[in-house]
Amino acid sequence: MSRSSRFLAALLVVTGATLLLSSGARADFSLTGRSSVMAMNMTQAGRESLMVKEHRMRRDLTEQGRSYSYLYDLKTREVTLIDHLMRTAEVRTLASHARTAAGNLRFVIKPTGRQTPLGDWICEEFTLAASMPVAWGQETVTVVLEGQVWLDRKASERKELAPFMQVVENEDFFAGVPTPGRAVAPQVKVLNEVGRRLLGRGMVCATDVQFKFEGHGPMADLARRTPTRVGMAYETQTDKDLSDTVFAIPAGYSIRR
Repeated sequence: MSRSSRFLAALLVVTGATLLLSSGARADFSLTGRSSVMAMNMTQAGRESLMVKEHRMRRDLTEQGRSYSYLYDLKTREVTLIDHLMRTAEVRTLASHARTAAGNLRFVIKPTGRQTPLGDWICEEFTLAASMPVAWGQETVTVVLEGQVWLDRKASERKELAPFMQVVENEDFFAGVPTPGRAVAPQVKVLNEVGRRLLGRGMVCATDVQFKFEGHGPMADLARRTPTRVGMAYETQTDKDLSDTVFAIPAGYSIRR
């Protein structure tokens, strides 16, 4: 899976995971599941684990025999990307980019009436349709996102959201991990804004979305020929206590900021 594809998957997982984070949280959480990204006519699947403790989160991903970790800290507004094969840790900021023009976002979510359990959560299925025009190079491309999302709207954890929502709703907050010196991909900008809309609606259990592109320029034409589909589903949920060392960079790893 390419770095940009991993970035999309990471942002999708973060969108769900942020619903578990707040500076006032009273319990630890662990979730395990799977994720997939289809891009360039290739599909890559990976295993996921997510660990949350107060204002910190760790996401572990295993794909094609390689292991990666993402360490998020809301107090420092940083994310650390760890490559366990290369034994490297790269620290970046969560607020590197200004918020996109969310006022142009079209967002529609409708319940289907279907439900599925996840631990003590009851996850309801919704259809999701969103679109937003985004500048891409010298042209404007409309990114269309369609698919399904599963939410638990009554989970007790929702009462923990208030402190974190103050951070997420800040205009310059960007939930993804932008690469320094590179433009943020249009679909990442749209997914970031869709994530904001989902935050107040419930706990994210799973997502399955596909990106399409509309426009008349060369970038839109190229994007139409390389559709992207991103999926994530949690399978187990526990409240086991987590050690602080879980959220630390392993000893001996090379650190770059």
